[in-house]
Amino acid sequence: GNIPEHLRAAPFLEACGQALGPQGVIVCNLFNGLKGTPAYEGMMSFIATLDQALGDAALITVQVDRRPTNIVVVAARAGSWLGCWARRSSSPGPEGADTLQSFP
Repeated sequence: GNIPEHLRAAPFLEACGQALGPQGVIVCNLFNGLKGTPAYEGMMSFIATLDQALGDAALITVQVDRRPTNIVVVAARAGSWLGCWARRSSSPGPEGADTLQSFP
């Protein structure tokens, strides 16, 4: 459940933000550990670092239906299509996540 250090480092995430086009998105499928576990804290730290690295960005989290250990993080420029409907909170994470429905 750990995100490799080089993929969660601020310089890498800032480079992703610089490469992001006006309508582009960054999508990350993360392990959602139980609250208070190292996996959960690592996920929340990644989300905070991504949010800070992108600066003016819309960031949403989506809980995967019937897969409580997965959370999908979607980030885009604030003026993009995603930014128009994203519900941003001061601390994005599983508690404020929408649910992505699974289909058989």
